[in-house]
Amino acid sequence: LTEKTPNPRAERWALKSVVNKLMPKSRTSKCHRWRIPTQKTTIYRKHDPEKPRAFYGGLEVCANVWACPVCAAKISERRREELKKAIDEAKKQGLCVSMLTLTAPHYKGDDLADLLDKMTAAQTKLWKDKAGKRLIETYGIVGRIRAFEVTYGENGFHPHFHILLFVPTGYSAKDFKDMEDTFFPLWKGACEARGLGSPS
Repeated sequence: LTEKTPNPRAERWALKSVVNKLMPKSRTSKCHRWRIPTQKTTIYRKHDPEKPRAFYGGLEVCANVWACPVCAAKISERRREELKKAIDEAKKQGLCVSMLTLTAPHYKGDDLADLLDKMTAAQTKLWKDKAGKRLIETYGIVGRIRAFEVTYGENGFHPHFHILLFVPTGYSAKDFKDMEDTFFPLWKGACEARGLGSPS
């Protein structure tokens, strides 16, 4: 807090110390604090004049992208690199990438675990039903990459999917609007069938 320039790395470790206090018996609390019994603890230094770094080896990691600020940053960076490769490869193959976002009504007091189960079931139904398969054929969707995110606001937990769709190039704004109009009733039906409210 005393530094003039924000330091995201230091902030992650500060957040991690809060997690350690809130969840003292969890695997996340042990992350980067407990030694792997069969390994020797080591400090690695990255010799880069622009960004000198040091990090530990031989310590347990939790790999919890939801609760651990340190692991979340590492996992997110790896996924970002993989995503960039996928998008670059899609463009080489003459495909276009568009993003679809799916959510459902949510309210304060909703049980998050129940909400997640129903959202996941609705999303599976969307793609597995005949109408969903027909939609894939109609728009020539050759692949998709899904990210699931949960934020929190005045209406409680807000789970939502961000899905990258790989489609043929040459689609106009009208084509994408048609795609949106076709997707919506299918997603609405999937939500209602899985016990969620009706999205607007």
